[in-house]
Amino acid sequence: FLMLPMRSVQAGVCRTDLAINRRAWFAFHDADHGDGRPAETGGALAWLDALLLQEGIEDATGEVWLQAFPRVLGHAFKPVSFWYAHRADGSLAAIVAEVNNTFGERHCYLLPEPQYGQTILANKVFHVSPFCDVQGEYRFRFMRTQRDEGERPRQRLSQHR
Repeated sequence: FLMLPMRSVQAGVCRTDLAINRRAWFAFHDADHGDGRPAETGGALAWLDALLLQEGIEDATGEVWLQAFPRVLGHAFKPVSFWYAHRADGSLAAIVAEVNNTFGERHCYLLPEPQYGQTILANKVFHVSPFCDVQGEYRFRFMRTQRDEGERPRQRLSQHR
């Protein structure tokens, strides 16, 4: 997984060795996330901001971090990506779990008012794999761990029937 500060990336102030919206060994492409809109029309961050506003979350004006797999050699493999949307004071306003299936479809689970260490339940409503039924619920648990390079979010996701 990589962690990208999306508002900084969009503003062009994020220094990263990762290629942004261009071909490279490892790259991030806006079109791989959200509704697939290109960077020229605001990209994945504009999609996320619109989704949050549509769902009544108006205070997610702080940094947005995307935890996702990068494209590798032009191929995208991203079963789940996590969007961490913060308020201006740095507190979490929402987390969006963006799930992709083996059929090329995408569904997002919006988790408003998340708390680190708390288990959040969401009914499974999306067909992920031909080997798994659309039944039960997901249990999300988000934590923060301290490493030499600083604090990092961690997550646990399990399906229960």
